[in-house]
Amino acid sequence: MKNSIDPEIVGSRIRDIRKTMGLSMSAFAERINHILNEKKIRSGTVSNWETGKNLPNNERLKAIAEIGGISVNELLHGDFESYCYGIFDAVNAA
Repeated sequence: MKNSIDPEIVGSRIRDIRKTMGLSMSAFAERINHILNEKKIRSGTVSNWETGKNLPNNERLKAIAEIGGISVNELLHGDFESYCYGIFDAVNAA
């Protein structure tokens, strides 16, 4: 059974968090930079995450999850029910 992380789905969750917070990509990047005490993230980086071009590193995932009030697991895999259905579907497809 393969349990891979889909960057596009994670990106969609990141976008949902940002939009729920009412933040532009720049403001969202600034919020993450503030949490991590760095100035490396820009709006283009957020865009790459949201479109699934790449995933944030572990520290950035933690910061995004913190902003969204969710766990890193939920950010990567969805809520528990969706995660369980995904495993069930994968087992049935095998």
